[in-house]
Amino acid sequence: MEMPGPDGQMHPVDYTGMEIDGYDNMKGKFFSTWIDSMGTSLLLSEGSYDPASKTFTYRLEEEMTPGTKTKVRETLKVIDQDHHVFEWYEDHGGKEEKTMEITYTRQK
Repeated sequence: MEMPGPDGQMHPVDYTGMEIDGYDNMKGKFFSTWIDSMGTSLLLSEGSYDPASKTFTYRLEEEMTPGTKTKVRETLKVIDQDHHVFEWYEDHGGKEEKTMEITYTRQK
């Protein structure tokens, strides 16, 4: 992945991340955690699963800069056992905008 460096130019940066998903029996909700090498906090979202569309929907509030919280909706659609599509939506002034999409394919 490339990110701007101190000189303002784009430079390759190592990026790693890890997600753990599960089901909380006490709350009756699914949860998702995310941590990566670009941030200093753990993201925790809660949500539900719709079996008709094979889609998990999670919600959270992210604080990218101190004092500024952004409402986020994530979806993870299970296409089949080898393909998933993840989408990230942010609330900007009451209008939801998709700011990221990742298509996952299991390696053979």
